[in-house]
Amino acid sequence: MIAKVTLGLLLLGTMALAAYACRWLWLKSPYGRMACVVGIAVVGYQAWNAVFPPSSFYRDEFALRTGIAAPPSARFVFKHASFPDLHGDYAAECLFRVSKADYAWLARAAAIPADGEKRSEYGLYRSQAEAAYGGVLRAVVRGQIRARAGDQHGGWALLDDGKTVHFWFVQT
Repeated sequence: MIAKVTLGLLLLGTMALAAYACRWLWLKSPYGRMACVVGIAVVGYQAWNAVFPPSSFYRDEFALRTGIAAPPSARFVFKHASFPDLHGDYAAECLFRVSKADYAWLARAAAIPADGEKRSEYGLYRSQAEAAYGGVLRAVVRGQIRARAGDQHGGWALLDDGKTVHFWFVQT
């Protein structure tokens, strides 16, 4: 509890200092105004990307966790990620559609049959993913994440429609 209060006070102090510096720059000259506007734009852009990660985040996450580069034909149908907390805990999940050739290539790369399971395993935001998909996520082939630590869970699956991939990763 004390750590959260300390962090909150540090954040408030930093924001107050930034506001004071921005006001000082604004009153100083036109260049100060420009520096202030550019600073606000840069911080705003970074904050937006932290809360709403771009598709490149999911491509990079898929490549990092599976050891397989996301196919260039990948088009995202569903994306969701939680913002990492103080301990680095976060979750990322996505559905993307690929060409038939890339689907076949991913099936060879995964090569782990799903053993007739009814649903794609896990997925923290599965109900939202199923809503975006338009039905139950039925896995045909399952892939694993690589070099996972004890606090990491995830995987990926090729779905039975022949074009969709479900990827999820959770770090607790």
